[in-house]
Amino acid sequence: MRIRNSVIVSAISVILCTSFLLSGCTSAAAKKIEGDYKAEYDSTYILESIFEQQAYDVKAEGVIITPYSLSLKDGKFTIEMDVDGYNKSFVEYIDNNIDAITTAMIVSYGYGDDEESKEEFLTYTTFNTFEEFKEYIKQDFIATMGFDSMTSQTKTGKYSVSGKNIKFKQSDYEFTGTINSDGTLTVEGADVSPLEFSLVK
Repeated sequence: MRIRNSVIVSAISVILCTSFLLSGCTSAAAKKIEGDYKAEYDSTYILESIFEQQAYDVKAEGVIITPYSLSLKDGKFTIEMDVDGYNKSFVEYIDNNIDAITTAMIVSYGYGDDEESKEEFLTYTTFNTFEEFKEYIKQDFIATMGFDSMTSQTKTGKYSVSGKNIKFKQSDYEFTGTINSDGTLTVEGADVSPLEFSLVK
């Protein structure tokens, strides 16, 4: 009877374990990488493409960063774009490069890059000073990006780990990731790619 009970208990344990795994029970490998991660994506190319389309030869410095966060816990993930962080980085980039941007703009209109040329340019506008023109251009670029209506593009679902590979699954969408030797995670297809996530200390 003891042997019979032992066999039954073992069988039930196997069934329960299998059931948990099929229902998304967090594996040891998935548990190992649990935590909060962050990534920074270089979004400067968006403005650079606008400059190129408009034939503005802008000698800009710095980058525009879009921050992302990734949370892994109990076999579930959340990836989110930080709209406020993106907005802040964008505004800082514009502030730091507004002189280069506006100078490139008026040069593309056929004016020079000296003060006299700027004064001449102003006579054909409704702006009283070049500072007013710069502020207008700054606000126009910010409005064009539409930060007020921009969503965080949050993605949630379940994740699983096989070796060094991660699979992220939403109800109707899958994307992948890789566990790197230094503990960082490379995620492809979440929103922009690749996203290089580092564990938040």
